[in-house]
Amino acid sequence: MRFLVIIPTFDHGRTIEFAIRSILHQSHRNLELAVIADGSPPHTHDLVRHFAAKDARVRLHVFPKGAGNGDAWRHEILSAAQADAVAYCGDDDIWGPQHLKALAGLLRDADFAHTRHVMIAPNLAIRAIDETPADAAVRRRMIDELWNCFGPTCAGHRLDAYRRLPDGWSPGPPGVASDLNMWRKFLSQDWVRVASSKAATTLKLASPERSGWDETRRTQESRLVHDLFLDRAMWRALAETLPDGHVPVPLPTVVNRALEIARGRPSGHGSGGRGPGTKRPGAWSPAALWRRLTGRR
Repeated sequence: MRFLVIIPTFDHGRTIEFAIRSILHQSHRNLELAVIADGSPPHTHDLVRHFAAKDARVRLHVFPKGAGNGDAWRHEILSAAQADAVAYCGDDDIWGPQHLKALAGLLRDADFAHTRHVMIAPNLAIRAIDETPADAAVRRRMIDELWNCFGPTCAGHRLDAYRRLPDGWSPGPPGVASDLNMWRKFLSQDWVRVASSKAATTLKLASPERSGWDETRRTQESRLVHDLFLDRAMWRALAETLPDGHVPVPLPTVVNRALEIARGRPSGHGSGGRGPGTKRPGAWSPAALWRRLTGRR
């Protein structure tokens, strides 16, 4: 299955660098990445072109600032696309290396799909939303109410299904987010088959929750989260430690479990020593991680 991956962007500084790196690190390599620059400044273009010069799968599409979040530009790209399926990533989010593989599996027998919507808060708490429109009641709620249970970063759809819709990406009504506006266009069609997975394959680092952060702090957080989750032990640890029902788990708890996995120990045997992705003893200890992310002891 060939994917077109879309990153819509205006300007979140260098966070897009780590979103792109996580996409190019996919185990499912049959993809093209389209970065849609919606009125973005030149430094964003330069950063994306740096990746495009090294990897032919990366393409930059520059547009003037459009209505809403540049939704019409997404439709323009999809209208000309040659792919089997489409996936999305926020310009400040991170994909795990198995994300596209998971979506490909879901979309073999579905038109619209998503994995688990997982978020990291500024205080390092990770939580998931487990509702899914694969449940008929949730599907109805998303159509009827101003309510959504997953964003674009964990979602995907077949391109042929998108082209069957009466309307594609376009600016929504006032107060309706771009993603919910698009999701409703899928969910309101009776023929659209929806699939979901409880696998955690992506991480959302929401910008509104970090509105007071400067670019340096945001870049530092994105880099560290990206580098930590390059190690598959972290994704396994997240799957084992992340509760259901919107209950948060601290990131250091996930790191502790990943350390145990990396050392070949069952859960509960403590941590320390070599962490995932590093040869320095204790480099990924919860205390060290907390200090690096927050600057606090």
